[in-house]
Amino acid sequence: MIKRVSNTYLISNVPDHIIDNPHFVKAGQSYLSHYNVAVWLNMTQAHEMPMRLVLKIQDDVKEQTIKVDEVQMTRIGQTLLSGVAVIKSKGPIRQMQLHVKTENNHLSFQIDEIFVQRHEQKQQLTSASERRNSGR
Repeated sequence: MIKRVSNTYLISNVPDHIIDNPHFVKAGQSYLSHYNVAVWLNMTQAHEMPMRLVLKIQDDVKEQTIKVDEVQMTRIGQTLLSGVAVIKSKGPIRQMQLHVKTENNHLSFQIDEIFVQRHEQKQQLTSASERRNSGR
């Protein structure tokens, strides 16, 4: 069952084992993390309105709402909301939830799939000799 508060629908609580809280992050310490987030929804009624996927987090200091994606709904059927959420937290993340926000108080949909995973930032480092050898 999908819990609704006003125009915000709770899709899921993110399990603790998915939330990345490195051991070196201490209370009150600033920390930046990235998460790949996706939700497949099956709209059971036609709605013409914007829908927004947001990630809500609670850290040591406050609750934050981070916009992940927004689509304009125009039909019945499946829709994907997805993106990378950039989280600036103070201390460890205590709670993380996925929500859909809309202008409609009576949105009708089913959740087909949910995906949340820590996004690893990869730096591309090349040495001067590698650049010379590749012709750059």
